[in-house]
Amino acid sequence: EAEAARVALRHVAEVREATLIAALRASEEDVSRVEVGTAEARADACSRAASQAKALEQLREAEGELQQIAEALEDTRATLDLEAGLRLASDEKVMVLTQEALEARATLLEAKEDVAALGR
Repeated sequence: EAEAARVALRHVAEVREATLIAALRASEEDVSRVEVGTAEARADACSRAASQAKALEQLREAEGELQQIAEALEDTRATLDLEAGLRLASDEKVMVLTQEALEARATLLEAKEDVAALGR
């Protein structure tokens, strides 16, 4: 009976040991799956961060290009304003010269009439 009890206890101990080993292996597999999942998540996060960094760099480049375009447009506007001012000044000068020419013509006509009147 004692021998049967020892055999039964040994059998129970072996079953417990096998159960513990199986549970340990299952836990190790779970840990491995979690580690793999964590590594994949880290890789995804790194990939997203790299994509975001690249997008940010492209955005900065685009901002620089837009700034250059804005400066070029401002230069063009200033040039057009200057040209418009010169045209306006030129038009005003033409008007003044035209007025002076008309006045000179009127004076010349008056002088011709005076000369004709003196000749009569």
